[in-house]
Amino acid sequence: MLEAIDLSVEASFNIGEFVEPDLSQMFIISDTFYKHIVEGALSAARDEEAAAVGKKRLAAKKIPGTGIPNDLRFLEKFFRDQEWQKSWKRIKKRSNALTERLRKAYVQKLRRKFRDLMPRVRDGKLSVGEAKRDMQQAWNASKARVDMIFRTESTKYFTEVQVKYYQNDPAIIGFLFDSIRDSSRSDICRTRHGLVYRPDTALLQKNSPPCHPNCRSHLIPLANTPENLKMLADPSRDPSRVKVAPLPRGWNK
Repeated sequence: MLEAIDLSVEASFNIGEFVEPDLSQMFIISDTFYKHIVEGALSAARDEEAAAVGKKRLAAKKIPGTGIPNDLRFLEKFFRDQEWQKSWKRIKKRSNALTERLRKAYVQKLRRKFRDLMPRVRDGKLSVGEAKRDMQQAWNASKARVDMIFRTESTKYFTEVQVKYYQNDPAIIGFLFDSIRDSSRSDICRTRHGLVYRPDTALLQKNSPPCHPNCRSHLIPLANTPENLKMLADPSRDPSRVKVAPLPRGWNK
């Protein structure tokens, strides 16, 4: 992609007209990115199910007959299931739409930058090399926004895949909201930390991470154990009884 941008900038200043870069690689990268998220979420679900020797686990132990696919062959079989096919098509559709939106926004930014710089190049106030550097900086200026979008997207689908994996498992009684407890934690995540959301509820769907851009929180599936049943019955962990900070307008709808 950087090579395509470099060629575009070079050609634009050579002919004096903006030449749109070929950013088709964005779609290949995006598709791989989402596939990696889904595989990672399934792998994490498998790890949550595995018992850790000498450690207290919140999540379920391995249940015979419910093993998570652990290689691509089984993963492909898993995704041939009709429900998962529907989910994956939706994920890919969103991926393509988001990538196209980012591509257009970036090309427009390059085009505007070219229009600003070209008169100065023609007047000899700016060398072609200096103009190229200014054009290429547009990529760096966009990178933080792109990183934020895809970090938020990765959290969204990571959570969704894990919840779907456990949704028909009677051994899972709820999902514990877990946030990163540091100075960057938002009030949205701080007020939800430690709450237990019951499976297949509107509250779980609405409050599943990400709860805002760049959200780092996640859900922990809770096995049907005496300790976890106590958490589920604890009023201080009941999201229907605890006041939490509102989500951003229109979020998770």
